[in-house]
Amino acid sequence: LNEFENNRQEYLKDNYSFIVRGKTKDIENFRTSISGTKIPKIATPKFKDWGEIALWLGMENFPGSFPFTSGVFPFKREGEDPTRMFAGEGIAERTNRRFHLLAKGQPASRLSTAFDSVTLYGANPNARPDIYGKIGNAGVSICTVDDAKRLYSGFDLLLPNTSVSMTINGPAPVVLAFFMNAAIDQQVEKYLHENGELEKAR
Repeated sequence: LNEFENNRQEYLKDNYSFIVRGKTKDIENFRTSISGTKIPKIATPKFKDWGEIALWLGMENFPGSFPFTSGVFPFKREGEDPTRMFAGEGIAERTNRRFHLLAKGQPASRLSTAFDSVTLYGANPNARPDIYGKIGNAGVSICTVDDAKRLYSGFDLLLPNTSVSMTINGPAPVVLAFFMNAAIDQQVEKYLHENGELEKAR
């Protein structure tokens, strides 16, 4: 509570500095319109009442602060448009081709994965008539770690300019485990390749 006004004043200065991964970022707090008006990127409240301040800090707060309703960093990236490519249809390879098409020429790979109803319900894709017709329909079918590897093949999942979101409900822990294992295996394979040990490991 005592730091609220000091933090608010930081957004009223010309520049705002913060540290991300050991590097200091210096961001301009304002944009200038064509009429010369300075427009703040972050509009801060002018509360004076302690109760209002406490409620705002607990419910919203400044960007980069708990509860992170405006993001985990004080400012968004400025070197790219805020785009995220939502795609998913058929098998993993088909959606992977779509991801590469959407990400081509972009400074960052922001991938948003749509899953089919079979995956969303955590069902096993098989030959049952009520399931078979839904496989890969309106989303990608992912039921194994190998599917996840093929889905994100060609994207370095550890790069800072690569991020993946997944529209998933009940099976989220399982699909997240698929993703984590795909990312780990990708980096292990990369390490083995760089050190000439890939064929030996196979």
